[in-house]
Amino acid sequence: MRVVIADDESLVRASLRSMLEELELPVSIVGEAANGEETLALVQEYEPDLVFIDIQMPKLNGLGAIESGKKLSPQTSWIILTGFSEFNYAREAIRLGADNYLLKPVSPEELEEALQGWLKKHEKHKLFRNSQFENQMIALAHGLSSIEDTNNQDTLMDTAFLCATFFIDSHLEEKQKADILLQFSLALRQCAYRYIGGDAKIAIYTRPTGEVFTVGCWKYTKQTAGKTKIQEYFGEINEMIIHFSNENAAITAIQSADCSSFEDFQQQINKILDLSALRTIGGIHKKWGIEQLSAYQTDSHITELSCILIQLSDYYKAEIYLNYMKTVTDFEKALLNAKLSKQSKAQICLFLHYALGCSLQAAEDVNTWIQKLQHHGSQLLAQNQKNENRQTDLVDQAIAFIDQNYMNNIGVGQIAEQLNVTPNYLSTLFHKKTGITFTKYIMKTRILKAKELLLNDTMQVQQVAEAVGYYSTRHFTKLFTEFVGCYPSEFRNQFKMENTSTTTT
Repeated sequence: MRVVIADDESLVRASLRSMLEELELPVSIVGEAANGEETLALVQEYEPDLVFIDIQMPKLNGLGAIESGKKLSPQTSWIILTGFSEFNYAREAIRLGADNYLLKPVSPEELEEALQGWLKKHEKHKLFRNSQFENQMIALAHGLSSIEDTNNQDTLMDTAFLCATFFIDSHLEEKQKADILLQFSLALRQCAYRYIGGDAKIAIYTRPTGEVFTVGCWKYTKQTAGKTKIQEYFGEINEMIIHFSNENAAITAIQSADCSSFEDFQQQINKILDLSALRTIGGIHKKWGIEQLSAYQTDSHITELSCILIQLSDYYKAEIYLNYMKTVTDFEKALLNAKLSKQSKAQICLFLHYALGCSLQAAEDVNTWIQKLQHHGSQLLAQNQKNENRQTDLVDQAIAFIDQNYMNNIGVGQIAEQLNVTPNYLSTLFHKKTGITFTKYIMKTRILKAKELLLNDTMQVQQVAEAVGYYSTRHFTKLFTEFVGCYPSEFRNQFKMENTSTTTT
């Protein structure tokens, strides 16, 4: 908690500092001010969490400092220091947004009580604001709202972003991988909690394609304390990757550059997903910057080879024997075209060890690699029949969950957690069994239900949109039009006309 002490009496400042330092609370005094102008300079520089401020100060009094300081740092809280004769000023300060006031001289007990009360309120408000941001990002990722609607609320205006996507490569059973991802996500959330607050917000969720994802944001207008917090949070990610990876499961992160707008942020996400296959050759079990991984994209043969490696892994996990064996052949051709360094060969061997459990050596020739992969794939034939029923059951359970909860803010990560599988596996399996992506299936279910509800004349379009899970009527109308071919109101009128015509006939 960053604190500023503002009082024109040096003895008062020294006394308050001494009492704050003796309290067993997470307090860091970032500056002292002897007048209102110095106070505003410190607020602008540090964006403190809390300012203790005297009302009667030279150059600019406490009331003026609070009013101007709220504009410089909206998330900063203010506690008034006042004498009995200044009570009316204190009341005005409360009206301006001060959280509390303390009568001079302040006792240690009064100070601690005021701080404890503020901390409870601050923590609750901090978590609420961050939860709002996370829900907002989830809704955007899953198509429940659009950035146009969000910008209309000015919630993401002048906001900068930094994000990272996590990929797990492992041949472990899905339940074991799911457990690793769950524990990793919980640790990531605990880490994020230490950095949220002020203008720093952090969201952690699963993308529709199944990857665990985190995004931090801060106000872009200037160098803020929020930006520093977000950078420190992302700085801890590499240590967490190392901690949660083991000899059978490797977590790799790809981090974006700073994004100065939401449009830039979306482009960076797409770029991360485009580059993700290159980890098979660049290296797994580490954190990549998007610029670093982009260097491998200059060689088209390397790019092709990396995509084939991901396909090989996906077919093996999905236990699709014929596609797996065909991809082994494609892999052999791509290997002959690509000029690989010893390091790149070693990274491919490492990826195949984690993703398939197949042991290759960098010093071995191409023929040996292909023979080992073909032999490894032959085990799929024996597994196919045994696991076919379980795969179908997983998809059936996912569909049943969607049918019952389509109106809620649901995603593949939530369902995968309940089924004890990884989101990526469930997403791939769902697409394989239904021929449609998870996100499109949910949208189709919602729109079909909306068509039923629109036949009810008593429900407005906005009510129908909310009933099927869409936050924005405009976004719902756009999706409905794309799916059905007409506006919701037109659909309702067409049904009325058809129904009237049938009745008359």
